[in-house]
Amino acid sequence: MDDLELTSANKERMKNLAILFRYCSTHKGLTIYFAHQSFFDVSSLVKKMASTYILWIPRAYSELACIENRVGYAKHTLKELFNTVATGHRDSICVDLSENSPAPLRKNIWQKIELAEEDED
Repeated sequence: MDDLELTSANKERMKNLAILFRYCSTHKGLTIYFAHQSFFDVSSLVKKMASTYILWIPRAYSELACIENRVGYAKHTLKELFNTVATGHRDSICVDLSENSPAPLRKNIWQKIELAEEDED
């Protein structure tokens, strides 16, 4: 699905979307790709059911901090990755929350990103 308008969706459309994401994706082996221009305009249902996010740097760093929190990364993690790893205009960061993912963070979907371990001191 690409840029599905959800802000003005009626109850029936949201119910159908819930069935698609909750039942079809888990019980019928359906993989759903949902693309949208704004992380914050995506339904919370879709975000809760998603296991992988592909992110491009937003214009506001405050948005990036909120996204970091929602996908489970420490503050400034994604900001640092966009400043050091995904520095090109069209570069993206893929956050893969799938169980046993061999590459939970990737640049442009394919390049594995290793986070440096930080000392607890």
